[in-house]
Amino acid sequence: MAHIDKDKSAASETEDYFRAYLNRTILLLGGNAVESLRSRTIGIAGCGGVGAASAMTLARMGVGGFVLADPGRFDEPDINRQWGATVDVLGRNKAEVYEEILRSINPFVRVSTLTERGIADDTVEAFVNDIDLLIDCLDIAVPNDLRMKMYRLARSKGIYGITAPVLGFGTVLVVGAPDGMPMEAVFGGYVESAAEKAKIPKGLWGLFVPEHLAASERHMIHHKVPSISISPVLASSLVCTEAALALLGATFAGWRPPICLPKVLVVEPLTQQYRIMDIGELGEEPATPRAAAGQPAVPRASKRAAGSAEDRRRLLSQVGFNTALLPHHSASVDLLTDSWSEIPWPEDDSAAGPRAAKTGARPETLLQGLFGYRYVTPVFRGRFAEALLTKAAIRPGWTVATNALFPSTRFHLESNGARLVDLGEDGMGGEAGGGPFRGNLDCARLGKAIDAGEVHAVYVELCVNASGGHPVSLQNLREIRALTAPGGIPVYLDATRAFENAVHIREREAGFEGKSLVEIVRELCSLSDGCAASLTKDFKSPVGAFVGANGEELFVKVRDLAVLAFGTGLSHEGRESLARALNLPDEGPAVLARMDLVRRLSDRLREVGVPVVEPVGGHGVFVDVAAFLPHLGAGEYPVHALAGALFVDGGVRAAPNMISPEQARRDVRMLRLAVPVALYDEDDMETVAKAFESVMARRHGIGGLKRVGGPPGMLGEFAAQFRPL
Repeated sequence: MAHIDKDKSAASETEDYFRAYLNRTILLLGGNAVESLRSRTIGIAGCGGVGAASAMTLARMGVGGFVLADPGRFDEPDINRQWGATVDVLGRNKAEVYEEILRSINPFVRVSTLTERGIADDTVEAFVNDIDLLIDCLDIAVPNDLRMKMYRLARSKGIYGITAPVLGFGTVLVVGAPDGMPMEAVFGGYVESAAEKAKIPKGLWGLFVPEHLAASERHMIHHKVPSISISPVLASSLVCTEAALALLGATFAGWRPPICLPKVLVVEPLTQQYRIMDIGELGEEPATPRAAAGQPAVPRASKRAAGSAEDRRRLLSQVGFNTALLPHHSASVDLLTDSWSEIPWPEDDSAAGPRAAKTGARPETLLQGLFGYRYVTPVFRGRFAEALLTKAAIRPGWTVATNALFPSTRFHLESNGARLVDLGEDGMGGEAGGGPFRGNLDCARLGKAIDAGEVHAVYVELCVNASGGHPVSLQNLREIRALTAPGGIPVYLDATRAFENAVHIREREAGFEGKSLVEIVRELCSLSDGCAASLTKDFKSPVGAFVGANGEELFVKVRDLAVLAFGTGLSHEGRESLARALNLPDEGPAVLARMDLVRRLSDRLREVGVPVVEPVGGHGVFVDVAAFLPHLGAGEYPVHALAGALFVDGGVRAAPNMISPEQARRDVRMLRLAVPVALYDEDDMETVAKAFESVMARRHGIGGLKRVGGPPGMLGEFAAQFRPL
């Protein structure tokens, strides 16, 4: 390193050195990505083998700030694995030594240290306050309650948490996204078991060298885990990769979303394991010969509730009485979501499995055939498709007429500067026995708004989730197009559940009895200028969404944004998985069987006396919680209380339905039982009905909840913690 003249201008000096030492990184990631890393601060809790190696790796990548927490001092056993441990630093504080090393890499790095007590009850909040990402490398002796407190604070501030404990030559990488499954909900139990019982989860014994795990269990009780220099280097490389993905987003070539809970990554070079697995598999029996041979095992949906009602009540308490924070494997039937991107893939599902045979088909061609758009841009997930369409098609200051849009769509429109006007015929979901197409827009009101010059675009969600999965009629879309065409007002669709909507049209709207679902979907889409659609609801694909366009100008804008600015996020494997899911028989996806299950479940719940929203939608059953628990007010979180009771009594997981602002003003309270395609059967629906029977018998004794923690924002309630009143 060239000598740095301290008399030079500080700003110029910093910039010159920064650009010089990161020259090769800039060539790979680009200047914008490196500048972004420069502005970030990483919190490293524990400066041992993995923590210190991660700090140095990230500093060499250009991360500009660090908070290092460790009260420990170097001793001889540290030298076998810790990069900064030498005979020259024995007896010195680890965080202080690594601060010096970081400054020797980048003299202008921002570093603060917690050296006296490290992470403690009275320091953890200050530690989390000033960081953008948390790397947890705390010693196994640190109290589990303190570790969980650190994770909860990080989550409440929208911060990713990453940890990678070393085992033999390998590691298990665990990442908690701030809006995903929390670290404290699932990982804490495994750490606690390792620390207090010296037990390594059963699911790891078929993946790592058994003798190495046995040695770890023998010494773990004394907090002296056997180690070698290889595993911390491996673990830190994986940690830093996921950290870069989380911090940078889709800003560089090859980006993919971080591997987040409920998925974990297991890497063991001796047994040649590289597996992405569900966290629930850690508690299962040793891996099967198929997994041991290096084939990816994908978890099967559980067919029974985890443990007893008391076990489930204890687990619910550990996650703050919020069923959205429960792990998938804890539920007998998991109806939290109907999206295949958020549930484990069944082992026997050849359509979704990553090792299935290639189709040879292009997703673009299949999407054009199914939806009828002239141009399509496949991307990784639905929220990205919404963001692309909004950015390309909606100008700031526009007024957009809508029905009760899904919160993510609404967020993208409003954050882009649009003003939304809900013109849905029935944003409330209506009274039982109402009309068959309560997702429709009120065309009389729309016409008046257009005549007054108050509408710049129309955005319609098919099968409106907020009101109970209610569809939009083709006649309504024809009327919308007739009103908007003279003034050149564009019409866009949320076509996520277009095939589900097509089933409703064929059953309820005159003139469509003999048409195929593909024909109906293509006609729906022909009445719009474009769409954004997640494909993981109507199709058996764990990845995939697209933006459709009937005009070249919109397509070019979307394509350039996706390819030049962000990337599609679809890997080669993702494209193959999506193509397999889209390569369907003429009749379309498996929504018909799913809709039949939904109707059967609705019938059973009515028999039990459960007040369900009618007419029944196609992707789930929606329960009127105000009628089910009339003794609880809105401030007592009755929907969360009912969801908790269902989990305790029957192991069924559900969550509050995301409602529109208009519904919120009118105090609509709905529990959604979302049924994924091709995952559950009639026996599973009977399990749900039995759980409701049990809850019905004691519903008047179900108490409310009080919110005691969790992040703010639109999705805060779904990550909140509660306690019983």
